[in-house]
Amino acid sequence: MSLKRLLLVLIAIMFLVSCDIEIKLDEAELDKMVKQTVAFEQETGKKKVELKLDKGILNITGSDQDSLSAVLYRYNQADSAEVNFADGVFSLKAPDREKNLRQWNISIPNGKSTDIKIECNSGDLKLNLQDVDLRKLDIFCAVGSVNLVLGEMINDDVFITLHNSVGYTKVSVPSKTGVQIATTGSMFRLAAPGFFEKGDALVNEKFGNSLSTIYLDIICETGNVEIEQN
Repeated sequence: MSLKRLLLVLIAIMFLVSCDIEIKLDEAELDKMVKQTVAFEQETGKKKVELKLDKGILNITGSDQDSLSAVLYRYNQADSAEVNFADGVFSLKAPDREKNLRQWNISIPNGKSTDIKIECNSGDLKLNLQDVDLRKLDIFCAVGSVNLVLGEMINDDVFITLHNSVGYTKVSVPSKTGVQIATTGSMFRLAAPGFFEKGDALVNEKFGNSLSTIYLDIICETGNVEIEQN
């Protein structure tokens, strides 16, 4: 491939990922799909959520219910996801042989100490964790859009690794909590108003002056990254 052609390809990729492109299945489309619903009663103690997905839409929110629940949509009856809950670990593995788009809606009980790990080949990931007692979050998305909303962290530090190789990433962090951002990548654009350089990282005004700290490690090869304080 010539240098000129390579530059044109890179410019096209940057254009495609410069906007937050929402993937959505409307109600009529969801009605055509096979619906799988699961729920597990939460025990005391720390919990883990581990998701291994192919391509699709992932929605994770907090819930006032005591149980962890998931509603899964797929086109093929035979291609059900592997879902387990044992020893405090909720795991979901979606088969990668299905060509059609999927959707996963997962609700995590508020106030429960939780670690989350997500692997996704391509997708639209929306995580509203404002009321979830998050301790650790690891996300790997090869291509896609990631929108993460965090709430006030009261007593414990939170460690987040967000690896979105190619795509759009937006993270909303609480303005009253200290935040440190470390970035790795070569061809991405970062917008982080209200943050300033400290060593090799970016920090907000509350860094070092709050009861807890959010440590955010962002890895992006190509795309846009936006950090906002709410």
